Formats: sequence, structure tokens, C-alpha cells
Amino acid sequence: MKKILLTITLLFSINLFADQSFSIMFPSYDKFVKFIKDSGLTEEEIEFAYQNCDSDPQNAFICAMAYDYGYGLSDPKIENWYLLAADADIHIGGKSAKYEYADYMIRHDKPGYIDKYFKAGDCYTKRSKGMCFYYLGMAKYLKNPKDCKYLMQAKRFGTKPNLVDRLCTK
Repeated sequence: MKKILLTITLLFSINLFADQSFSIMFPSYDKFVKFIKDSGLTEEEIEFAYQNCDSDPQNAFICAMAYDYGYGLSDPKIENWYLLAADADIHIGGKSAKYEYADYMIRHDKPGYIDKYFKAGDCYTKRSKGMCFYYLGMAKYLKNPKDCKYLMQAKRFGTKPNLVDRLCTK
């Protein structure tokens, strides 16, 4: 695990995060370290995941978080790992693969399959209603900038109100 964190630390200085203003998660090296601590995973499990990113959804999620939060690059491997984990509805250390996938795709201006995971009717039943509507709304907005319906709903729940005003107020 120390080797992984050292590698991420060294590369963090060349971090090229996309539009962080669209992010709810605000990925960072420190948040990745917290994720690892909160995950309850052993050092051996983390090292195994890092060496076997494509072997199963849990490993894919750990790798996606490491590469995304540590390096901050747009990489098809990261997108695929998040997608694999989101399809399996993986949750580790208080993090949901669906929300992390959505945040990654929004930051990189790729609405992708976000609307596959977030439906308006389901958003009302989720504990994090605002986040659900925000990601659904951003996916719709990136496809059609005139479609602010779900972003306005996210704003009503207090999620990113200033950004929603900037994007949706004419």
C-alpha cells in the first residue's frame, strides 16, 4: 500500500483534473487516503486489487479511485473500471461506484451512461436526492444545454445552487 500511495503522491503534482466546478466529490490525494482508511481493506487486499484491476468489480473500483483521485487524468481504463464497479453496484468505505462514476464522467464532459443509473422517480427515494438529481441533470445538460429540469430540482435540494444558476439562468 505504501508503494501505491508513494506513486500517487509523486504523480499528484502533475494532476490534470478536468472541470472541478462540476464535481461534488472534488477528488484529491487526501480524499483517496481517507477512502483507503475508511474502506477497512487490508494492505494485501489493496495491493492485490492494484495488480488485478480488471479481475472483478471491487478491484476495478479501488483502481479507478486510485487513478482518478491520485492522478486526475481522463483515461479510458478509469472510465471502464468505474463502469464495471457501477454495474455491480459496489460500495466501499462509504463510497458508491455509481456516484463516483457519475462524478468522473461529469468532470470529463462525458455524460456516458449516467442516466442508466439515475432515474428521476428513483431520486426521490434516495437519501442523497440532491446528488441524484444533480448527476441526472448534468448528464442531460451535457447532452442538451437547454435541458435544466433536473438541475433545477437538484438546486431545490441544495446541491450546487450557484453552478445551476450559472448554467441555467439566461
